[in-house]
Amino acid sequence: MREREQLFRDGWHCVGFWHTHPEFDPTPSPEDRALAAEHARAALTLTNGMVFAIVGTRPLPAGLRVWCHTGSALIDMVAEVPRSEPTDAS
Repeated sequence: MREREQLFRDGWHCVGFWHTHPEFDPTPSPEDRALAAEHARAALTLTNGMVFAIVGTRPLPAGLRVWCHTGSALIDMVAEVPRSEPTDAS
């Protein structure tokens, strides 16, 4: 907690965490859920929630799962692929 507070004072802000799973469709394990809740509760004085992402073995973007933990609930989010805008080739 002291390290997190010092980093915040130094201008560094953690908005979330990611890791990989050897699953086609990744789902958070009980350990993932506990870690997400712990970090989200620790950050409640600074944020409304923390982002947690797991990358599975399915090709992206389908293999990416994203959640937000509010400190009391893990909310499933939708990962969207940004559309590429046409460029002016002239």
